[in-house]
Amino acid sequence: MCTDEKKNQYIVEMQVAKEKGFIKRAQYYASKTYASQLDVGGQYHHLKEVIFLAITDFVMFPKKKSGKSDHVILDRESYENDLKDFSFTFLELPKFNQDIKNLNTIIEEWAYFFNHAEGMTAEELAASDLIKDHAIRRAYEELKHFSWTQEELVQYEQSKKIDMDNEAVLEQKFDEGIEKGIEKGIEKGREEGREEGAEETKRANAKNFIRMGLSLEDVSKGTNLSMQVVKKLAEEVLGQDKHN
Repeated sequence: MCTDEKKNQYIVEMQVAKEKGFIKRAQYYASKTYASQLDVGGQYHHLKEVIFLAITDFVMFPKKKSGKSDHVILDRESYENDLKDFSFTFLELPKFNQDIKNLNTIIEEWAYFFNHAEGMTAEELAASDLIKDHAIRRAYEELKHFSWTQEELVQYEQSKKIDMDNEAVLEQKFDEGIEKGIEKGIEKGREEGREEGAEETKRANAKNFIRMGLSLEDVSKGTNLSMQVVKKLAEEVLGQDKHN
C-alpha cells in the first residue's frame, strides 16, 4: 500500500495465478483501507480516496479487448461519477503483446516492462525507448538487484560504500574549508581592529606632542605618522584651541 502527498491511498497487487473471488477481495481491501482511515472521533469529510491497482498475469475480463480497465461508481441513469472515493484499475498483461518498437503509450511501456523486464539485458533496455522514462529505468535497476548473485551484491554494496565514503570526504573538506574561512575572517577582523586602535593611539599622541610645542618633524618621527597626516592633525589642534 502507498500514500501520495495528498494522503490518497493506493493498493497495488501483482497477481500471477488466477484465484476465485479476486474481484470481491479487491473491493474488500479497498473498503477496509477506506474505513481504517477514520479514527475514533474522526470526521467523515477527512476520508481520502482509495485507488486499487491490480497487475495480473492472466486474463480477468475475457470480453474486454483493452488490457487496461478502470472501474468507478456511476449513477445508473446519468452515468455521473458522484461517489469519487473508490476506483479500481486492472492491467491484464496477456493482452499486451506489442513489439518493443511499437509501444505508443506509457501504459504499453509499463506492460512491456512487466512482461519482459526479467529477461532483458541492460544493453537491450538502453537500446529501447523504455530507458527514457526515469521511473521505468529505476524499476529495472531494482528488479536486477533481486537476480544478482551474492558476489555481485557484495561488489555493488562495496562500490556504493566507496561512493558514499568519497562523498563524505568531499563534504568534510567543504565543511573544513568553511571553518577555515570563518577563522581567517575573524582573525583578519581582529588584526584590522588592532591596527585601527594603534593608528588612533598614534594620532592621539601626535596631537599631544603638537600641543606641547614639538616641531612637526619631531612629531612625525616620534609617532611614525607621515608629515601629511601630522599637518592635518596640527590644523585640527589649532582649530580646537581657537574654539576653546
